[in-house]
Amino acid sequence: MKERVYFVDFARSYAIFLALFDHSLNDFNIWSKYPFEQYAIIKLFTSSATPTFLFLFGMMLELVYLKRLKVKGLSSIRPQLIKRSFQCYLGFMLTSLAGLIGGYMTVKGLLGSSIFVVNNHYGNILKIYCVLILLAIPMLLLRRNYGIWSLIILCFSFWIFYPITSQIEVANGNINNFTSFIFGVGNSGGPSVIHALSIVSLGMLSATFIDFNNRWKFPKMNMLLLLVIMSGICLYLFSIPFNDFIENYFSNNYRNNNHPLYYLVSLSLAIILILIFSTLIPLGIKLKPWTNHLLVFGRNSLSAFTIGNIILNLIYNEAKDYTFSIVIPLLFIILIYVILFAYEKVEIKLKKRKITYSNQ
Repeated sequence: MKERVYFVDFARSYAIFLALFDHSLNDFNIWSKYPFEQYAIIKLFTSSATPTFLFLFGMMLELVYLKRLKVKGLSSIRPQLIKRSFQCYLGFMLTSLAGLIGGYMTVKGLLGSSIFVVNNHYGNILKIYCVLILLAIPMLLLRRNYGIWSLIILCFSFWIFYPITSQIEVANGNINNFTSFIFGVGNSGGPSVIHALSIVSLGMLSATFIDFNNRWKFPKMNMLLLLVIMSGICLYLFSIPFNDFIENYFSNNYRNNNHPLYYLVSLSLAIILILIFSTLIPLGIKLKPWTNHLLVFGRNSLSAFTIGNIILNLIYNEAKDYTFSIVIPLLFIILIYVILFAYEKVEIKLKKRKITYSNQ
């Protein structure tokens, strides 16, 4: 694919914004100032951040890594994916260290987080990515050799066991953290690695709909995919009281228990978000130079997420006893943006100097 799919970059930047906004709303005690109805409206948007990350990750596997695998072989993608996995692990551990300094985590908890048996404050998606990025290697090989539908069937096959796995209780807290993180067995948080694969594989499927010669194919096929997912939501809602659904979704009970409704709703939100951005930034568009400033978070997604959560962990004890204005989370995000913007400028200058010295 010779042309760049810009809407993916914009969607990733927006997802980073949503994640940092959600985390800062929690830590700056903003929710206590608003009634449940207003909380639910904002939470509906911010809860789409994690599934959107996973969906976009799948799209990038299809658009970038699969192409490279087909052209240059496994050796062209394996080192980069292993390096990226390590970077996610490093970001996770730096977040845990900040939690220790900020008073959220003990030394024992820090050591436990290093082997994924203890959760940290807001960095847990990074440990999921550590494993998912490594799993991307066999996923891409399966995708290349047997096609997209074979991969999707495999990634969704674990859901067959959900009626069994959802009933398993793990008494030991540390073991519960690990089994919940990998298999979704337990209730210490989601999405699990195994369940997240279904979102990633659908992201890869969505990317196969991109066709620069038929630009209506992507929105039409994704609308069809969205209708299928929303049909699943409707079937579930027929079997449970609507108030139970609202309470469990917005209290994160569904997410913590890796409930199918969390994935159905969050997937639908992710696809809607992708459809909006693909409409605003259509295929083949030529971007104005100023739009480059809107993609700072997208270009530095791991750094933005890690730096933001490190700051929140460092000020955790200081911030938890106060209730702030909603302006503070917005200023917090602007601070992260300025840090990354300055970093990019310094990096560009250093590269220019290096090129100048090498040419002398």
